[in-house]
Amino acid sequence: MEESYHRQIKQVKAQLLAVQQRPRPQPVTLVDLNRVRHFLENLDREWQKLSPGLRNRLLKLLIDRVEIAHNPQQIQATVNWKIGFKQRIDIERPNSEFTKGSLVD
Repeated sequence: MEESYHRQIKQVKAQLLAVQQRPRPQPVTLVDLNRVRHFLENLDREWQKLSPGLRNRLLKLLIDRVEIAHNPQQIQATVNWKIGFKQRIDIERPNSEFTKGSLVD
């Protein structure tokens, strides 16, 4: 039993040392906050400037998951934001002349 405690203490000390050796994050400056504020206030224009990869990374930071339910007339998407807010979006599908059986050869 005592050997188990010593092993756990050794593991915790190793974890603590690993945490202490990590580089410290840079402090957030007023310039950083102003850049973020500008980006968010002008999101409609700034979004177009971002690469698809950067857009995806940003969405991953903000959105936990998206749940989809659908039928032939409608798609319902529930966006679960990381802050706990849930947003439901209803998307109407346009009526289509083409269905699976109506394609002409």
